[in-house]
Amino acid sequence: MSCENREDGSCGSSVLSFLLGGALGGVLGMLYAPGSGEETRRKIKFYAEEAADKAVERMQQIRGEADEAITKMKSEFSEQKDRLTSAIDAGRSAFREEKERYEEGSNPT
Repeated sequence: MSCENREDGSCGSSVLSFLLGGALGGVLGMLYAPGSGEETRRKIKFYAEEAADKAVERMQQIRGEADEAITKMKSEFSEQKDRLTSAIDAGRSAFREEKERYEEGSNPT
């Protein structure tokens, strides 16, 4: 079963677990790798900062995409509202015309 067909959210949690496990494995690998403590701490700091920068970039990208989607939805809503208003106005006008025609026909002068 693909992730798209799952409704229980298990796919997202599986991916998150996989990523967290990979990150934890990388950190543990650096801690137990031969090298000085200072060098290992520098590597951990570098990779942590790199991951944080990527997370910030991704969040900014998501925010930009969300802003674009909201702007598009507002525009589409406004267009639909204008169309509906025009249709209602046309219906009212047609109703008035038919009402006037009926009243003229039923009142002989």
